[in-house]
Amino acid sequence: MNGGRSSWVPERAGDGARQLWPCLSGLLLCTAAAALPMPRNVTVEAVNNLYVLKWMWDQWETNYTVRFTVDYSFSDQEHYTTACNRTAEWQCDLTPQNLNYWASYTLRVRAEGPGQNSEWQRLLFRPHMQASLGPPSDVKVESSDSRLRVTFKEPLMAHNESVSSICLPSYRIQYWELDASLQRQELEVHLTEVSLRHLKALAVYCLQVRTICTKLEMASLFTPPKCERTQGSSHSLLWILLLLVFGFVLLLILLATKYCSKFKEIFPVYSLPTSILDLPMTITPLLQIPEENCTTLHIQEEVLCHQPEVESSGLSVSQWQDSSTKDLGISSWRSNLSSGQHTRDIS
Repeated sequence: MNGGRSSWVPERAGDGARQLWPCLSGLLLCTAAAALPMPRNVTVEAVNNLYVLKWMWDQWETNYTVRFTVDYSFSDQEHYTTACNRTAEWQCDLTPQNLNYWASYTLRVRAEGPGQNSEWQRLLFRPHMQASLGPPSDVKVESSDSRLRVTFKEPLMAHNESVSSICLPSYRIQYWELDASLQRQELEVHLTEVSLRHLKALAVYCLQVRTICTKLEMASLFTPPKCERTQGSSHSLLWILLLLVFGFVLLLILLATKYCSKFKEIFPVYSLPTSILDLPMTITPLLQIPEENCTTLHIQEEVLCHQPEVESSGLSVSQWQDSSTKDLGISSWRSNLSSGQHTRDIS
């Protein structure tokens, strides 16, 4: 026998036992190399009280489908509760577990294959320290006279809970005019409905809202911008209407002036010659005929009254009437002075 104790293999085993030992050592190494690796890059996406555990897995490391199991427990306990059992996805939704926002939890995940499992990958999770604050939801903008009416809802929470169970939130509204390079204005409110006043009429304004939690010193991301055009005020509409009416009237006047000048060019207006316009208006003998007729009747009465004198002169009544008729015909075209002389001659 060999007096040395450097090897556990008995001397009787001979050379065959010494050759078997390397094979057994290699088998142990092969078994260790074939064990499943743990999931890597384990993180928790947490917003308000919505929690999702995610991890990464290298699919090329195995030629079969690997499933995953996720457990959780309070950080000071060893009793675990299964949240996702043998899921093929690379994530596990912890929201249905209704985890306490102010508690601390230990989360663990492992990979499981046919007849073998990986080691547990553990993660410490504190929702009140690691969860982010969510922005408001369902933001709506309505325009009115030189102002915008903004309404929105509280951040989304699971299990119909209010965000006030986490903290007393406030909301910061950031707004700006779209076509102007002005600094953005901010307004902080505690209500979910607010009116932005003293804005320009008929201008486009954009706004976005974020949630603020002063107690936890947290702030959410801004919501996507929403843009809306303000309406004109009643005074602005009145002025616009007056300007339109004034412009319409002015256009009518210009058109009338233009077309009147063209009408005069096509149809010129003729006036009487100055030689006719300068004639005296007193030359109207025909208008004096009624006056002469009245004078003639007066003369006839005078003739009848002096009839005996006419006979004494040797003239007959018929002859005198003929001569007087001729005289009256002539005197009708004379002036008033001639008719007076004729009357004296007859008398």
